[in-house]
Amino acid sequence: MSSPATEVEVVDRYVPHARQREAHSVQLGPVILYAGGYGSGKTLWLCKEGERESRFQPQFPIVAVAPTYKMVAQVLMATLARWLPGTGGRWPKGTARASTCLGPLVRDWSATEHVLSWHTGKRWLLRSAEDPGSIEGIPDACCLLIDEPRLISEEAYRVALGRVRAGARQRICLAGVPAAAWIQAEFGGTVPGRTRVQASSLDNPHLRPSPAEYVARMNMSARRAQAFVHGDFAGFEGLVYETYEPRGGWVVDVCAEPARSSWGGLDFGFRRPAFVLLQRVEGMATDGSPGYALVEEVVGQDLLEAEHARRVAELCQRLGVTLLDVYADPAGNARNQQTGLRSMQVYAAVLRAHGVLSGGVKPGPHASNPVERHIPNGVELVRSLLCSDHGIRRLFVSRLLAERVYQSADQRQPLVGVHRALLGYQYPDAATRDEPVKDGIHDHQMDALRYLAIGLFGIAGSKVREGHPGDASADLANEALAAMGASDASSLLFAGGT
Repeated sequence: MSSPATEVEVVDRYVPHARQREAHSVQLGPVILYAGGYGSGKTLWLCKEGERESRFQPQFPIVAVAPTYKMVAQVLMATLARWLPGTGGRWPKGTARASTCLGPLVRDWSATEHVLSWHTGKRWLLRSAEDPGSIEGIPDACCLLIDEPRLISEEAYRVALGRVRAGARQRICLAGVPAAAWIQAEFGGTVPGRTRVQASSLDNPHLRPSPAEYVARMNMSARRAQAFVHGDFAGFEGLVYETYEPRGGWVVDVCAEPARSSWGGLDFGFRRPAFVLLQRVEGMATDGSPGYALVEEVVGQDLLEAEHARRVAELCQRLGVTLLDVYADPAGNARNQQTGLRSMQVYAAVLRAHGVLSGGVKPGPHASNPVERHIPNGVELVRSLLCSDHGIRRLFVSRLLAERVYQSADQRQPLVGVHRALLGYQYPDAATRDEPVKDGIHDHQMDALRYLAIGLFGIAGSKVREGHPGDASADLANEALAAMGASDASSLLFAGGT
């Protein structure tokens, strides 16, 4: 039995709401998932669970896992720095003392080892899930904290779970939006020893300007809102874009016009490249705000990239259109196996030579941003543009594209445009994955559209960024901290235990 540490009395600013209190009250034993929508206080709940476990068994570490080290810093560390009682809200850097920056509950911080030492002697090992093998080498732990598990692989989850094998008191907690098929399989009710507490964005009274206004300004489809607002499982079966209906108003009589703002979406497609042209049309959205129409495309079969790029450039010349930017698969920064050149450079050079590109050919999802790389996030963004949770439509398809038919040299692999791709893009028959089927027919146009949507609109919100993809991990930190109340602060007595 360990001797108790010196007691430290501080003021705790954490005021949990009802769903957080329910999750805190779950007894030791089961693996706990705090399944919450945006702004439901998931990361803060997770940190508070870890702080409580830091009072016990100081000889055994706690493992805290986030999808990447960037999210470790911008979400977990940021949440701790702003919540820890008596802190100045900043993480120690250089020669700054950890206790000065993070308050009396913290003894030390090792930036090289990513180890946070608490006043009790307890150590938190902060780790990234990008390399599951790096988790295997850590010491046996008594507690595991996983933030945003939807952005990590099931393998990383299993590896981390296997490290909790020390001490008489063990606690395993996950907190995040439950938008991943493996999370639904794990916590859907059939696996013993699993507990799920569901929290909605509307459950958090501390959200500003108010919970209802916070939810209302998010542009989400009904399926996305089910997970990202209400913290519930969202189904992954059938058609991906089930709301897209040619007779329902999504197909419109609009043609490309030179004066409109124009962007491109590009999937390199390995000899089946796809390009879509998007234009902003004032007043087109069903709420009277600017809408966006897919007005042209260039589909390819057995085409080298340089030839496809030439066809795209000549199309833009005929239309009199200048592209502000083209958003593409981030893998295009690697050298192409066909030519030895970087795919993005090939397209940029051809488009600039034809005078139809004023910006650049850029990655849609940031290669270093797991939120943008996560395919279901991009799919849900496109779905929300087609029809938001509030019934607002912002994305449309030109009737010219809907009526166009392509001839394929291979009847086993039909050649379809964006209209028929939207109608045929599906999830697997067995709903074991949350990513659509890559059938080589519908996925290239859909990937091009997804890259374009992420590059232009971003994942976290609906505001057009016009060529400046943002980083949604900071938004995750902000929504996690939103559960902190400034009033009714309670006294926290922090001491070591057995």
